[in-house]
Amino acid sequence: MLRNHKLSKVFSATAISLFLSSTAFADTTVRMMHIETDPNVLGVWNEIAKDFEAKNPDIKVNLEFLENEAFKAKLPTLLQSQQKPDLFYSWGGGNFQVRAESGLLEDMEGYSATLNQELSAAGMNAFKIDGKQYGAPYMVSQVGFWYNKKLFKQAGIDGESIQTWDEFLAAIEKLKAAGITPIAVGGADKWPMHFYWSYLVMRAGGQEAFAAAMQDQGDGFAGEAFVRAGEELKRLAALEPFQPGFMAAGYGESAGLFGDYKAAIHLMGDWDYNFQAQQAVDKKRRC
Repeated sequence: MLRNHKLSKVFSATAISLFLSSTAFADTTVRMMHIETDPNVLGVWNEIAKDFEAKNPDIKVNLEFLENEAFKAKLPTLLQSQQKPDLFYSWGGGNFQVRAESGLLEDMEGYSATLNQELSAAGMNAFKIDGKQYGAPYMVSQVGFWYNKKLFKQAGIDGESIQTWDEFLAAIEKLKAAGITPIAVGGADKWPMHFYWSYLVMRAGGQEAFAAAMQDQGDGFAGEAFVRAGEELKRLAALEPFQPGFMAAGYGESAGLFGDYKAAIHLMGDWDYNFQAQQAVDKKRRC
């Protein structure tokens, strides 16, 4: 059985959003790109599209859903072509800011003047650059440590009792001593690895540390919180907690290893609930 319980409190939720491109509604066909893979959610999106088309018979909605890495590979090329999507899923952060500053995104304030009243200020501000609203929150996901209760029990570990980073590192050592691969990670895709350092920084210095560093204030990324996060990450790395060949593995492979009971822990978002089952050999969801 898999659990995402108290260990999930170690890390914060992440926001992901839907963005408006600079050519929205220029044609009678509106194109949207998304990374959704859950069949149930896909059904909801298709119903939304059908309802919209029924109310707007002169507009056709074209929905395209891609796997995470395929989406990331295709989107940059499309944004520089004549086939750029009108709406597309995006994360906040550096890529979003670069696309906004490059003129690839349109200020969407005029499309829905009520958004600021309907959605949280924190969510909206995550996609605002220089006072312009280039995106709106689509959902909020929680990133935490998923762990396999069976493997934890085999190693004599009570997952619910782990409250601190030191206790987490001690659990890693126990798993290794029991002959169990502690953590599955997709190093080749990079973003699964960044969770460790990024969330350690957040715990050490909060959002303020990142905001100050991005503005070149104080010691920037050489500040105390960043240094401490690096030191704690070195402590984890010294335990060699990841599966063999983890730097060549993608997210899908790491999710499959976790789903197949070949690793005890997976640091990942709540979307992993479905994805690890899709990647497992027997395709079964365990929870």
